[in-house]
Amino acid sequence: FIESLDETIRTSESSVALSCVLPSYSDMGPIVWFKDDIEIATEVAVSVESGGSVKSVLYAESNGLYKCKSEVFGTALISEGLVSFDTQFGFTEHPTTQYVNIGEDVSFSCVF
Repeated sequence: FIESLDETIRTSESSVALSCVLPSYSDMGPIVWFKDDIEIATEVAVSVESGGSVKSVLYAESNGLYKCKSEVFGTALISEGLVSFDTQFGFTEHPTTQYVNIGEDVSFSCVF
């Protein structure tokens, strides 16, 4: 792989774009996507990037272990990443406004 999936992806968004980029080979099989070892997509759009590499993008919308798999000259190429949609991810409380004079100390705290 030229570009593999991140090992762990945490997000508070409703979906996340996963992409695999492979060198283009004449004997390359289709790019197939799996979630938790179950095949979920075989006809995902594939684009040819500059330099001749091949890119496949899948939009994940639920937690799981996602895999991008292809075969080149009889050898399986697999990239995988764990996707976690965490509703508590990010700031849950924002700092309050504080007014200070120049030279005075001020502190803020972050709550995750």
